[in-house]
Amino acid sequence: MLTLPAKVRRKKQPYLYIRSRLSRRNLAKQAILFYGELRDFIAARGITDAGPGFMRYMAVDRNGGLDMEFGYLTERLHSGGGPVRAGMLPSGTFMSMEWTGPFEKLREVNAMLNGWADHNGVEWDTAETTDGVGYGCRIEIYHVTPRHVSNPEQFRTEVAIMVRAVAEHPAVDDPAQLGAGSASSFSHLPMGN
Repeated sequence: MLTLPAKVRRKKQPYLYIRSRLSRRNLAKQAILFYGELRDFIAARGITDAGPGFMRYMAVDRNGGLDMEFGYLTERLHSGGGPVRAGMLPSGTFMSMEWTGPFEKLREVNAMLNGWADHNGVEWDTAETTDGVGYGCRIEIYHVTPRHVSNPEQFRTEVAIMVRAVAEHPAVDDPAQLGAGSASSFSHLPMGN
């Protein structure tokens, strides 16, 4: 199940993370390793306020390479150590949607959110570089994962991307009011079974 995009105002959010440059084909394997390392770090430090895991897309290069942060949200800023760093997600306005289902469909979910944004004139907070595109803040938050349930159909992921200038896009206050044209903009993006 996929929700309609919603405008969300986020406050600054502390987190612990490991940053890496990798290819899309290595993403799942590296995520397992990095999240394990982060959980070990959190346990060794006695950190009890760690929330859901997430991935932050820092940049995507023209050849499909990714500059990523793998992290856990926390209630307060903690110090890092070794490959684990502490950071603060920026405050701002995001367009957010939730997907309930297998992680393998998240690429299509992101494509749908991008298609919706294009259709509705919403601009992401991005910067073109010589290598590709850098993001102000683009995250996937894993609210329900294999650590919670065994059925992939029950995994729940929030995809959120910071928008450039919300004041220029008043219509996104209530995406459901955008009409049938908005919903039909998803029809060309396959979800498959």
